[in-house]
Amino acid sequence: MRRSAWAVALLASLLPAAVRAEIPILLVVSASARGGAEESRSEERGARGAVDAVNRAGGVLGQPLRLETLDDGCDPARAIRGAKDAVARGFPVVFGHPCSSASLPASLIYQEDGVLMISPTSTASRLTERGLDLIFRVCGRTDKLGAATGAFLAKAFRGQRLAIIHDRSAYGRYIASDVKTALNLNDKREAAYMVTDTTEAGLSTAIAGLRAKQIDVVFVGAQSFSTTSHLLTATATTAWRPTVMVGDWLGANALISVAGGAAEGLLFTAIAGLFDHTQGSNWLDGEDIGQGGHLAHIAVEIWAEAARRAGSVAPRKVAGAMKAGRFKTELGSLGFDSKGDIDGLSYQVYRWAAGQPVAVTQPNPAFPETGPSPP
Repeated sequence: MRRSAWAVALLASLLPAAVRAEIPILLVVSASARGGAEESRSEERGARGAVDAVNRAGGVLGQPLRLETLDDGCDPARAIRGAKDAVARGFPVVFGHPCSSASLPASLIYQEDGVLMISPTSTASRLTERGLDLIFRVCGRTDKLGAATGAFLAKAFRGQRLAIIHDRSAYGRYIASDVKTALNLNDKREAAYMVTDTTEAGLSTAIAGLRAKQIDVVFVGAQSFSTTSHLLTATATTAWRPTVMVGDWLGANALISVAGGAAEGLLFTAIAGLFDHTQGSNWLDGEDIGQGGHLAHIAVEIWAEAARRAGSVAPRKVAGAMKAGRFKTELGSLGFDSKGDIDGLSYQVYRWAAGQPVAVTQPNPAFPETGPSPP
C-alpha cells in the first residue's frame, strides 16, 4: 500500500525537530494557457509568500512547508494527468486548479483518492455542488457573481442597448449565462448574445456585429484577457465606443497592461478591500500580486492554520477544521460553508479611471442591485 506524504508528515511530526522532513504542498497554475503567464506568476508569488511566512513562524506542526508547482494549461486532459500524479506523489493538499474546465474533472480524482483541494480562482458553481467534502474554494461563484452583475447592469444601464459575449471557455459560458439570467429577471433584455473564438478574425467579426447593432454596453465573459483587450483597443479611437464590463478582476492586471489607455472606463468586479492590500503588504514587500495572488496566499494561510488546529495534515481532519472555524486573513475573517464555498468575502463593482480603480458600488457579499451608475 502506498504511504502518502500526509501520513509520512504525521509520523514525522513525532520525531525530533532536527530530523523532521518538509511537508510538500502543490500549487497548480495555468501559465501555458493563453494569457495565463502573468496571473500564474501572481498566484505563485502569493502562495510562496504564505509558505515563507508559515515557515518563519515554525512551519506546520513543527515541520517546514515545501511548495511545488504544476502547470495544467487550463486543459482538462493535462489537469487529470496532473491530478493523478499529485495523488501518486502523496501531496496532502493541492491549491488549484485555476480554470473551471480543469478543476471540475481534477476534483473528482482528489475526492476519490483522499486529497484536499483548495482552488484560489475556480468560480464554476458546480465545483462545490456535487457533495465532495474535500473540495474547497476561496473565491466567489459564477452564479452569485453573475446574478449580482446582471442586476447591476439592469439598473445602471436601463435605457441602453446591452450585449453579452463569451469565448466558449467554461468560465465564459457560465458567467455569461448567469449574467443573462439575472438581467432578464430584472426586466431587461439583451440586444445581442454572442459567442466568439479568440482569434483575431473571430474577434473582429464579433466587434463588427456589435458595432452594427450600435451596442452601448458590452459584458464580456472570457477566460483570457485577450478577448476584452481586443475589444477595448479596437474601439478606443472610434466614434462607437461602448462601455465594457468584465466579470472578475482575475487576470485584469495583464488586461490593463496590454490595453493601456484604452482600458479607461472599464467596469469589473473585485473583492472589496483588495486594492487596500495590493500595495504595502508586509509579507510581500509591497509587491502588487493582484487578486489571484492574494487568494493563493489566503488559501495556503488558511490550510496551515487549519492543520495546526486539527493537529494533523490528514486531509479529512484539515477539511473538518476548515469548516468548523473562522480564519483571520488579510481580507478579513473568513470561513467555509458545508459545501466548501468561502464565507466572508465581499465584492464590489469598480471602474478603471485615470490609472486607478474607483468603487462604483458598496461592499457586499452579493453587491447591491442599487448604487450609483458609473460615470
